[in-house]
Amino acid sequence: MKAFVDLAIYSALMEKGEKREKREKIGKGTSRRKRAQLAAEFLYVVGFALIVVVLFVVASESQLDDLRSDREFILIKDLTHSVRTELTLAAEVEPGYQRNFTTPSSIDGKEYQMRVQGTSLITSTEKFEYVLRVPAINGNLNKGNNLIRNIGGGVYLN
Repeated sequence: MKAFVDLAIYSALMEKGEKREKREKIGKGTSRRKRAQLAAEFLYVVGFALIVVVLFVVASESQLDDLRSDREFILIKDLTHSVRTELTLAAEVEPGYQRNFTTPSSIDGKEYQMRVQGTSLITSTEKFEYVLRVPAINGNLNKGNNLIRNIGGGVYLN
């Protein structure tokens, strides 16, 4: 009888061991699946975050281009107004007026052209052109030093 009890205990232990092994195998497989799922979810989240960052950079670059363009236009406008002030002043004062004024060689590191055509002062860059009305002027504007004079009621440049 003792042998029968020992056999029953042995077979119960064996059954229990087999069940434990099955649970461990199932647990290990589930753990691998969970890890694979976590890795995939992580990659989805990282991919989404990367797309958001790229969209942010593209939007920011567009905004920066707009700001640079606005800055260039404002600098052209300011320069044109200051030159117009010089030309208008020379036209309105008494004959004999003479003054030196300077224009920059470039605007914010970019080339520009400034010219007087008839009664229009035109300042232009690659992107913009700004025009103001000025009194009739004889001569041409230069980048750098300019001499403006009122001789007998007429305004002469350089």
